[in-house]
Order: sequence, then structure tokens, then C-alpha cells
Amino acid sequence: MPKLNEQVYRNLRQALICGRWTPGRAVSLRSLAIEQAVSPMPIRDAVSRLVAECALELKDRRIFVPAMSEQRLLDLIELRLAIEPKLAGRAIALITQEKLQQIRQLNIVNNQSIESGDIEGYILSNYRFHRAIFGRSGSTALVPILEQVWMQLGPYARIVYGRLGTSHLADDKHDHAIAALASGDETGLRGAIEADILDGRTLLMAKPFNLREATHDRVNDREAETAFFLDQT
Repeated sequence: MPKLNEQVYRNLRQALICGRWTPGRAVSLRSLAIEQAVSPMPIRDAVSRLVAECALELKDRRIFVPAMSEQRLLDLIELRLAIEPKLAGRAIALITQEKLQQIRQLNIVNNQSIESGDIEGYILSNYRFHRAIFGRSGSTALVPILEQVWMQLGPYARIVYGRLGTSHLADDKHDHAIAALASGDETGLRGAIEADILDGRTLLMAKPFNLREATHDRVNDREAETAFFLDQT
């Protein structure tokens, strides 16, 4: 796969993880090409991959960020609970001292984002912290599933955290996870990751009625004119 296509895909994936687009919003091929300073072809390739990964959705030949429902949110969190602690447990024996130091540094960045009120920085550094652990598991089947889950949660999480503010995010279990990694405590690590996910679930589910408020019911005229079509040339 061309390097440019892969870079564009990674850029769009990060945008979803950070929640730069709201649930239900139409994705504009033209705007994305301008933003990424590329031709439409790499955008089409990246968007097609993201549709296949359920991070974007095809409706009436247009591409949208999927709307969020309470059941879908619960399902995504359940996937994290089922997979992520298990992969963290597998990873513990494979994390070197150098990798552990990188994880500590990611947590410092995460804490700085919380202190400064940087929502996007928080979401990205939080993902990178968790990815640095579960990604070390070596599971070629389960790691991509978790990456897709994070992409699908990002747009809604951005809205919720934006409304709550970062002060609600300070009491995470990252320090417990790091301590467990340092001591080789697999049970402790799995428990810390599970508790961290459950804390996040409490915040995301605190006001389910926000699900409706956070979703675009329809595309506005300008978005409709520029929405991405799969057969666009």
C-alpha cells in the first residue's frame, strides 16, 4: 500500500479517536482532501477502510460518522471490558523497561492534558497509554478490534468530556496500572485496566439523554453538497 495512503488513513483514524467529528455528521471528501493536502484518491481509500472497520458508515451513498445509541455505547464498552484487560495481562511479560518508561511518559502527557483542560490532548494521550499496553500483547486478531472500538467511541467521548471538563478525568487508574507493570503483577494490571474502563463507562453513561443531543439528525445543506460518494471521481 502506498505510504501516502497509509499516512492519510492514520491521520483520519486519529481524528476519529480524538472525536474531531460529531456522531451523525456527514464526512466531506473535498474538505478532507484540502485538510490533508492530498488528492481525493488517498481520501477515498482511507474512508473505504474506515467504513469496513465500522468507524464510518455508508448511508444512501454518503459517508457519516455513526450515530451513537445507548445500546451501541454499552456494546462498545463491553468489548473493551472483554478484551483489553486480557490483552494487558498477556502483555505484562513482554513490556521491557524501555517500554515501561515510554508508558510512564505517556501518562505524564495525559496528566498534563487533564490539568490544562485539553480535551483532544487527553483523549489522544489516553488512547496512546492504553494502546502502548494492549498493543504489546502481540494479538494480531484482537488488537485491531480494540483499535476499532476506540475509533467508534471517540466522537461521542469528545462531546461528553467536553461538557464535563477534564477535572472529572483526574481520578484514573493509570498509576495503578504502571505500578502493576513495574512489579510484574498480572492480576493487578488486569484489575487496574478493568477499573479504568468502568470509570470511563460511568462518565459516558452519566446522562444517556445526551446521546440524542450529540447526534446530528440530518445533514445540513452545505454538508449534503460536499458529502463523500463512493462512486465519486
